[in-house]
Amino acid sequence: MISTAGELLAALAPLPHAARLRFTAVTAHRLAARGDLRPLLVELDALGAYERRLGALAALAAGDAAYLLARLGDLDPVVRRYALRCAHRLPIAEAEDAAEDAAETEGEGEGGARTGADASFDRAVEAAYTDAPAVVRADLARLLRDGRRAALAERLARRVRVEYGDRDAALLLAGCSTEFAARLLPEVADALAYEDWGTLARRHPLAVLDHAERELASLTRWLRNSWWKRYATGLATALAAAPERVLDLLETYGPDDLPGPVHDRLAELVAVDAERVARWFADPDRAAGRWERTPGPAVMRRLVAAEPPSLPALGALWFHRNAFRTLLRALPPARRGAFLDSVVAVAPPRRNLRAHSGVLGLLPAAEQRARARAAVDAIEAGDGSAGDVQDLLALFPPAEARPRLLAALATGDADDRSTAWSRLILNATLNRDPEQVAEVLAQAAGRLTNERDPVRRDVLRSLTLVPAPLLLTAVEGDSGGSESLERLCLDALRARDRSPATRDTIRTLAVTLLSGTASAPALAARLLEALTAYTGSVELGALEGSLRADGVRSVVGALGPWLDRSAARGEVAPLLALVASCGRLAYGVPELQDRLEKALAVCSDGSFGDVAAAWLADPATRGVRVVALLDREPSAVFLPPVLAVLAAERTDLLDPALAESSLPGGRFPAAGTVRALPPFRHADRWLPRQQEAAVRLAATAVADPDRGIDERAALLRAVAPVPAHGRALLQQYAPPPPDGGPATDSPVEPALAAAALDAAAHTDDPVSALTPLLDLAGDDRAVAAWSAADRAALHARPSQVAALLHSVLTRETGVKVTVRKAAARLAVRHLPPGGRHRAAVPGGPDARRPPRCARHRRGPRHGAAARRGDVGAAGGGGGRGTGTGTARRPGRAAGGAGAGAPAAVRRAGRAPCVRRRRGDGVPRPVRPRRLGPVRAGGGRRARDGLHGQHQDGQALVGEQRPQRAVPLRAPASARRCGAGQRAVRGGGPAAGARRGR
Repeated sequence: MISTAGELLAALAPLPHAARLRFTAVTAHRLAARGDLRPLLVELDALGAYERRLGALAALAAGDAAYLLARLGDLDPVVRRYALRCAHRLPIAEAEDAAEDAAETEGEGEGGARTGADASFDRAVEAAYTDAPAVVRADLARLLRDGRRAALAERLARRVRVEYGDRDAALLLAGCSTEFAARLLPEVADALAYEDWGTLARRHPLAVLDHAERELASLTRWLRNSWWKRYATGLATALAAAPERVLDLLETYGPDDLPGPVHDRLAELVAVDAERVARWFADPDRAAGRWERTPGPAVMRRLVAAEPPSLPALGALWFHRNAFRTLLRALPPARRGAFLDSVVAVAPPRRNLRAHSGVLGLLPAAEQRARARAAVDAIEAGDGSAGDVQDLLALFPPAEARPRLLAALATGDADDRSTAWSRLILNATLNRDPEQVAEVLAQAAGRLTNERDPVRRDVLRSLTLVPAPLLLTAVEGDSGGSESLERLCLDALRARDRSPATRDTIRTLAVTLLSGTASAPALAARLLEALTAYTGSVELGALEGSLRADGVRSVVGALGPWLDRSAARGEVAPLLALVASCGRLAYGVPELQDRLEKALAVCSDGSFGDVAAAWLADPATRGVRVVALLDREPSAVFLPPVLAVLAAERTDLLDPALAESSLPGGRFPAAGTVRALPPFRHADRWLPRQQEAAVRLAATAVADPDRGIDERAALLRAVAPVPAHGRALLQQYAPPPPDGGPATDSPVEPALAAAALDAAAHTDDPVSALTPLLDLAGDDRAVAAWSAADRAALHARPSQVAALLHSVLTRETGVKVTVRKAAARLAVRHLPPGGRHRAAVPGGPDARRPPRCARHRRGPRHGAAARRGDVGAAGGGGGRGTGTGTARRPGRAAGGAGAGAPAAVRRAGRAPCVRRRRGDGVPRPVRPRRLGPVRAGGGRRARDGLHGQHQDGQALVGEQRPQRAVPLRAPASARRCGAGQRAVRGGGPAAGARRGR
């Protein structure tokens, strides 16, 4: 019986990935039953990443909650994921038990109402939040957002708002009680991202709708459009709980165009009140876009079934779009004529609504022809266009329409001939008579042999619009439709002026014919074979959506002779094209699978990989088939499709693929080709020795100058997450420090250095990359270094980031200003308010002052601290631009810039707007525009553009004006919507003198 880590690892080594997981779980169960699991877990936890992950899996399988709860904040994402799964499975104490415990433990503190298990859970989560990286805090917030532990979520929300800012508190709102969320939401709403609103609305829909109503009431109409786009996910999610409230918001504060998430829930709004929905869409005062999104057929059918009074007005709005045809189809045929008349009646004269052939074609046959005759008579009586007459002729019975349409073919204009042929096909289609369709096919085959390609293309394209059942009946009948269509297509393929569009149209027709039951599939096979002969490629499109498994078998039977002839010549392209077109349906067709297995024995080296990929595509059988494939051809282990299966599933067979050299005398890799490497996205499933060998091969490939530079750079990025070994490889290609010698013995290519820089944040220890990344923030790689450092800081503990940034910001010499600015930005983004200022404030009286850019960046993350005055340490002091407030949207939350805020915040009440240069994230205050000197009567007089003052500070007219600059503020509604903000920095007479000339 296994009892030590060494014995477990030795037993797991020869097993594939899935079997290793099962064996670990079974062993953990057995050890837990004997009480011997914890020593094994402790031993595994003291080893590397692979062993620690196995220990977490064993604890999860055995139900050792205490072990995993202690690792809720683990920096290894896999270990943390197992711990979160365990925490999510823990039961919640019943309300009655909690009430009894509360009565028994009254006065013992806030956690007295919790059972022992719940108390340990709460303590574990609270401990995990202590000095936790941003990614860990986000995972913990997701754990609590189901609302099962509302009291814990509320305690944490109050705590993390002080320690980490509004963003972390906002993420916890979904797990809090509705009352608490409604109270705190107005204060932290700015910190919620677009996708967070859906999560919050799923738990607290009414609180989200109340907040939305307050926000919309204070916005102007032109600002509401952007507001609806930003909060669309929340409103769409809340719609299920209170659709009437959402309808009220639409009618009172609705946007011009409905945002996508709300539009997707239109069916629920229609079910509540179809008339209000139709009236909102048809509102003439709504400035909708010309091509706004319209409802789909399902919503149209709901609208029609409800019969709202505003439906004709809605039809008039969409009359010139396909949405009207969809709406008309949703009506019963007997009601379509009356509805069309009501739409024309309610439409304003300027919309020029006229029942054209496309609309009349949806009416019942008798009414359709009567209206068409009346329209033709009116057009001919008024000397109308012949084209309009021919459009309406397509609605006539074939006996009346065909002579006049055939006469139109006598024109010398190719476009007119194309239009006449299209009307002939439409006339036969509207009559739904296969004999008429076959007759038009015969006429086209006889008259289009020497026609121009654009005309033939349009005729074939019109045939693709014929409903498939009607076309198949015409082709499979006794009227010669099959021969006519085959001749038409073959003539088009033989023509010297054939175009790719014509070939694609023939391919579409052939795929349509494959769904037939009689002679149509045989015709499709002949057309596809002819297409292959003329084009040299096989493309069938997607058959998966139009056929079932039995349909695929009939297709294989029809194409069988062609596939056999191709296989006899060693050609596998038709077979591969058919398999690709069938998609997952091909997995259950033995005829196709047998042909693929046979093709492996006869195909060329260049096609072997494609055939192997098709044969191994079925997830249910690929694990067994790859063994048979390697028994047949051991060197196939170096093919990318086979490597993908080995890396993901059969890791026990991966070792030969990681050897330093290929198999002697093997078929693959072919001479002159580069060696393929296993996909590193599955590296966490490999054994440590396999990871080391794969990274060693990757190092050789990256150093190979015969490979493309893009391939080598992508390989560096892919290797980065491999524990330990990936980080070591990246360090070999790390850019040299700007003030030191080269980091490597030989110069590194810039593309590889950039890839190593970008991937540094994705290693197993992103924190170790922060220092070298900050060192590069002062040269031409500053943008990439700042981006990578920003991502790496998400995985670092705030204390680590604070210690690093404090060292950078307080160092008196050897640190460039740009490096200090990058460090200040990192401090503002990733450190809690107190820690941020501890890092930014110099440690001694002689230390250099930190960059002032950090003192007015990203206020919404830490708005609560700003309102309490915590920004004073960094904002105090003289100098231009110092002391500006951090709250981006003043007046939003209770308190605003109150008495506890810094003086500059109380004066201006807002942070200055900042502009950024390309490639530079350093915020710069917007300066007032300098107006040139103006003098009455053509002279020039120095005038301050803001206050209207002379250079001596005296007012031009009237009394002396105040010397303090008045900040130009956007309306409160504009600030709430995130619109552009402008503020002019103030100053006294000296500042006015500096600006004037």
